[in-house]
Amino acid sequence: MNEDCFAALEFPALLDLVAGYAATPMGAEAIRSLRPAATLEAAAAAFDPVDELMAALARGDSPPFEGLTETRPLWERLESQSAYLEPEEWLRVQRFLHAGRAMSRFFAGRARECPACAALAAAIDPLDELGGAIRAVIDDDGLVRDDASPELYRLRQALRRVRDRMRRQCDGLLRDLSAGGALQGEYWTVRKGRGVIPVRANFKGRVPGLVHDASQSGETLFIEPFAIVELSNELIDLEGREIEEIRRVLIALGDRARIDLAELRRNADALVAIDCAFGRARYGQRNGCLAPAFAADDGFAIRRARHPLLIAAGGVAPVPVDLEFLPGQRSLILTGPNTGGKTTTLKTLGLLCLMAQSGIPVPCDAKSAFPVFASIHADIGDEQSLAEGLSTFSGHLRSIQRVLQSAGRGALVLFDELGTATDPVQGGALASVVLERLAEAGATTLATTHLPQLKLWAHEYPTARNAATRFDEIEGRPAFQIVYDQPGASEAFRVAQALGFPRDILEEAERRAPKGEMALNELIAALEEQDRRLKRDLAQAALERARLESERKELDALLAEAREANRRHRQTAAAERQRLIAEARTQIERRVANLGSRHDLEALRADLREEESKAAREAEQLQAAAPEALTFDSLAPGQTVFVRPLNELGRIKRLRKKARKAVVETRGTEIEMAAHQLARAPEGSQAPARPPRSLRPSIVRADSRPPSRELNLHGQRVEAALELLDKFLDRALVDGQDSVSILVGHGALRAAVEEELKRRKHVASFRRGGDGEGGEAVLLARLG
Repeated sequence: MNEDCFAALEFPALLDLVAGYAATPMGAEAIRSLRPAATLEAAAAAFDPVDELMAALARGDSPPFEGLTETRPLWERLESQSAYLEPEEWLRVQRFLHAGRAMSRFFAGRARECPACAALAAAIDPLDELGGAIRAVIDDDGLVRDDASPELYRLRQALRRVRDRMRRQCDGLLRDLSAGGALQGEYWTVRKGRGVIPVRANFKGRVPGLVHDASQSGETLFIEPFAIVELSNELIDLEGREIEEIRRVLIALGDRARIDLAELRRNADALVAIDCAFGRARYGQRNGCLAPAFAADDGFAIRRARHPLLIAAGGVAPVPVDLEFLPGQRSLILTGPNTGGKTTTLKTLGLLCLMAQSGIPVPCDAKSAFPVFASIHADIGDEQSLAEGLSTFSGHLRSIQRVLQSAGRGALVLFDELGTATDPVQGGALASVVLERLAEAGATTLATTHLPQLKLWAHEYPTARNAATRFDEIEGRPAFQIVYDQPGASEAFRVAQALGFPRDILEEAERRAPKGEMALNELIAALEEQDRRLKRDLAQAALERARLESERKELDALLAEAREANRRHRQTAAAERQRLIAEARTQIERRVANLGSRHDLEALRADLREEESKAAREAEQLQAAAPEALTFDSLAPGQTVFVRPLNELGRIKRLRKKARKAVVETRGTEIEMAAHQLARAPEGSQAPARPPRSLRPSIVRADSRPPSRELNLHGQRVEAALELLDKFLDRALVDGQDSVSILVGHGALRAAVEEELKRRKHVASFRRGGDGEGGEAVLLARLG
């Protein structure tokens, strides 16, 4: 990978963008220095700390970077003997050590959630001894302590005494001179290291001493009185010795720090590496990017890819595109209308691959799988150079020649408008050969073009594929979407019309355009429209297939239920037949026991034949009575059907097609039933007559709520209770309940309910509850 490729894909601009999310200038510098990894393992490993920090940021957990400033130039100065750092620089070193210890503690407590970051932080040496040595010399304000050395302590004590004596001497002189008006101000100060008094120039003779300075106007002279000259000399001598001692102490501190210089550099590298990962993670977290998955095999797919610099620019959000190469595919020829996003697509693929291989989260869908390219090459833009005498075509040729020399297996090559800036026929021929050479070398190539020759080449070459940016026929402008396996028309006239180009010029241009090319463009447009129709038809077919599959499963279930019902009916018929035969045998045996004459025997034989015939007829009737299952599509309003749960005939009132259920009336009750709960009625049978309207109950909806075996009528009036009981028993029959429990209490309500239960034909028996069943206040009914 080379810097020319990075510039063409705007990788430096992207790195500047991401660097702005780092916590320190050193982390930002590290991000700007990122370069793509060339192996899958290295690319994946670069995301380990980034992934962890993105998760930490999502939890509101951020590493501590307070006090971390640039210190690496200090380490270079400490390499030399007798290196000297200023006190404020030593304070920066102290804060650097504190930041390293804080970072180490932070990730030590999060080693399970952030193992990669914890491994980086584990390289940080706390350097407690060095920190203690610095604290013994430099205070929290960045000043050298008095007790940094015994000599410094002695010198500063002496300085305090001399300054105190000078202060008292000068204060006395000010008092003596203030009355005569000789002073410009009642204060004393230090000029050029000497104690001086401000004296009016015309009173110079009143103050014996040495003139050291004058004001800009010349009206004030700063005079050192002879009385304090010795004190000033002593003060200057002590201050010089203090400076020398401070320098000696700080040089000694530098010699001490030099012992830990390697550890200081490792600490700096670890902290910068953490901030570099933190900046990338914060960029990803704030811009909706993600750490990508990498494709280990041939082929890749990047879903809903967006150009990161367009996202950062704000304004209209970029339209996501899907970028894919099938296994074994080497070339993709992208065609379509001008301003349709072909070049942006080209740059998006290249830049996102650079980001992914540099450990920077990418703006795409989580279902994407990125390749890892050994190198990336790009020929984008105008290579013209007036200084070098290069035309646009010559510049492109030089760039293509460099690509052919360096791009091999595992390379990504991006060509924008390949084969242009020269004769279209010759340019197309040259471009197709270049693409074939790159494919044979194992490179992956994406090229944009308007040349028909390359569209045809992509259709015919075994490892090439066509793709097009779609033109919106309704809106009359590019749709910024990619359609695969078909070429695209350039749509120059329609794009120009959308941009407001004069219509008369466009009409004349259309008349002059070669008919064959216009026909080709019309054919491509027709193919695109046909492709869209086919996709719509396929989507509708998929929906219809899903509906038919659902119906097939329902029919299978109904068929299985019908077979089970038939099996149960056959079992019942066989049992009934056995019962009839056993009953006939019992009667015969009883008759034989009472047999008298021969005449009686003949009569018995005749009776036996009659009984056998009767039993056979009843068995056949039972066998033929098995109800035939119905499907919803075979139902019709007015049809008489057999209602399985009620063992009754009913008439279909209406069909609810969306719910695929039928409303069936039986004995005045309208019940909502599924098709599998109905069967074909015997030939010629009719549903029971309807009672008067005032006696008809409301519709009972099957499966509308969970079935219940209990009804509480306690406290109800008799009339209301009987109405509730009627609905409850109807629902219980529909739900297939075999027994129910009714709480009635004592007295008139219980008697009325018992009378109603006696009257109901579907109540096989009932009794009052016993101990543990609610007592006589509860009626237990068996249905059948």
